[in-house]
Amino acid sequence: MTGALILALMLSSTPQDLFLVQSDLQALYDEINQDSLAFLQPSDVDLFHAVRFTDDWTFVDAQGQRHPWSEMRQAALDRLENEEWSNAAIQKLVSYKDNTAVVLVNVTVVKKSSTENPTGQKDTLAQTAEVTTYRDTWVHAGDAWKLRMREQIGAPKTVPYKPYGS
Repeated sequence: MTGALILALMLSSTPQDLFLVQSDLQALYDEINQDSLAFLQPSDVDLFHAVRFTDDWTFVDAQGQRHPWSEMRQAALDRLENEEWSNAAIQKLVSYKDNTAVVLVNVTVVKKSSTENPTGQKDTLAQTAEVTTYRDTWVHAGDAWKLRMREQIGAPKTVPYKPYGS
């Protein structure tokens, strides 16, 4: 009897459920990337954080040090000035249990860099991309997913960036 109960619990997350969870989370990453392009002032970042992240959100850096939002807020604001665009792609749904999902996600950020053109004016060009892998923990509370923790896995990798059509 106990074996049957354990088997039933293990099968409660069907592949279809896992697919739907991963699809929901990928849609949230896409929304986060799109919304961040529209941030104009610090209050936009604060409001977005209040809606999409848990109150106890934590960032764990590559060295294993934990940082609350109060320490990471300025870095988020600085990114508004330095990013051309970003994209997050889920690589794997690591686990899903009790309304908590853990995913591995690669975040690609194309940074702005300034160069001088032949007329002496500054051009802003996106020339490199940084790819960083994170382990993100999401919780489903009420009717929404919220990001509880982001853990950086290793150092970012810098790769050449070529816009489409170039």
